[in-house]
Amino acid sequence: MQMEGVSPNQQTVVSALQACCVLKHEGDIFEEQSSSLEIGRALHEDAQRSFTDLDTFVCTTLIGLYAKCGEILEAENVFCVLAHHTVVQWNGMLSAYVEQGQGRKALHCYRQLCDSGLHPDQGTFIIALQACNILLEEMEDASFIEQYGAKYNVHGVGQALHADAKKAGLASDVVVGTGLITMYSKCGTIREAETTFAGLSKHNMVAWNAMLSAYVNQGQGIKALCLYIHLKRTLPLLNFVTIICILQACSGVGSLENCWQLHFAALTAGHDAEGFLASTLIHTYGNCGDTEDALAVLSGLTRPIIASWNSCIAGYGAVGNALSSWHLFEESQLTCNEATHATFTSLLAACSHGGLVDEGISVFKYMKEEFLLKPFTNQYVTLIDLIGRSGNFSMTEEVIYNVPDNCSLSFWMCLLSACCLHGNSELGELAFNHAINLQSEEPTPYVLMANLCYRKMAFNESHAAGH
Repeated sequence: MQMEGVSPNQQTVVSALQACCVLKHEGDIFEEQSSSLEIGRALHEDAQRSFTDLDTFVCTTLIGLYAKCGEILEAENVFCVLAHHTVVQWNGMLSAYVEQGQGRKALHCYRQLCDSGLHPDQGTFIIALQACNILLEEMEDASFIEQYGAKYNVHGVGQALHADAKKAGLASDVVVGTGLITMYSKCGTIREAETTFAGLSKHNMVAWNAMLSAYVNQGQGIKALCLYIHLKRTLPLLNFVTIICILQACSGVGSLENCWQLHFAALTAGHDAEGFLASTLIHTYGNCGDTEDALAVLSGLTRPIIASWNSCIAGYGAVGNALSSWHLFEESQLTCNEATHATFTSLLAACSHGGLVDEGISVFKYMKEEFLLKPFTNQYVTLIDLIGRSGNFSMTEEVIYNVPDNCSLSFWMCLLSACCLHGNSELGELAFNHAINLQSEEPTPYVLMANLCYRKMAFNESHAAGH
């Protein structure tokens, strides 16, 4: 275009910058040429030379490109040099912070937008709620709590955003409302999610799925199934996400009949029972105790992924069929020669349900020695529970010797319970000391230790009386 002497206008620049964004999204395909970031910078310089003032769309697209490329400072520079800011540009900057996972900066930017006298629009609220979700995910990390404190009130921020949305007449908007439902769900305040859902001006499939996910994530499978019944009357054709959500609800409450219906609905809707859908179906059938259908789904897969194998292994383990779990594991190794922590967690649980001590120890060693997987805390807990219940305290001591220093309270509680069961006061005292060091206010270790001491005293008195 330039070679033919045609001067680009600002819309041309926007289109070229959008092309850079697409390239960045797909991954730079230029090997020996410039990257999308370098091209974007060159376009930025050309635009500054060609135009006295860059319009809203050019600036917003530049902010978005720099954010996608991880150059948040350059995005801020574009924003800051503007004499006046529109809501679109504020939204661009908000989106840039969210793109880079900087939730706190995004919410600070939202407050600046409101203080400037401008009114947030639909896009503003959606992005601000995404920032809340970022913070909620960060709060699961101990380092975030250490830096900002446990009282960082994301729920309160979300409620304030909800109040602002009401003032703007957007709280009943289906897109904003769906964002609010997701935020309340992550905060664990399911009633506020329900109230928001009920107040929507209309319900699309995304809103239904958000509410279903909220119930599933909060372990309220019965409510999810009740909502599903209502949904079927409103929107008879279910999409992929809806089917997955309801299957997860069925898994939680053991609703086999609904699982059959959803399996049929998935096939009728043209969803291939492969990949994630297959794994979810197998997991649900397994949790409902229907290992026959779980195995049928697995057997029908062209190339079962390890997640599908894991789900079927877990299903057999849940009904106490440890031998079938192990045979499935052996078959999976012939097919995909792969295993994950989830595989061994399921195998250990199966051995625990079946009381198969030697097999459980073999699984644990196989995980460490053949697959070089470092055991998780929950796997140590399952192993110590299995060995401890059998009364094999020589093997128990070997596990204790290899357990990591930061092992959980549940590990020591399992050991203490086993010591109470078999009257091992020496190991019981060790487990008790570790338990109270981790959580001194937890009453259960004291109760178990008192029972162990009483049992030892009763044994000593009985032994003395016998002599």
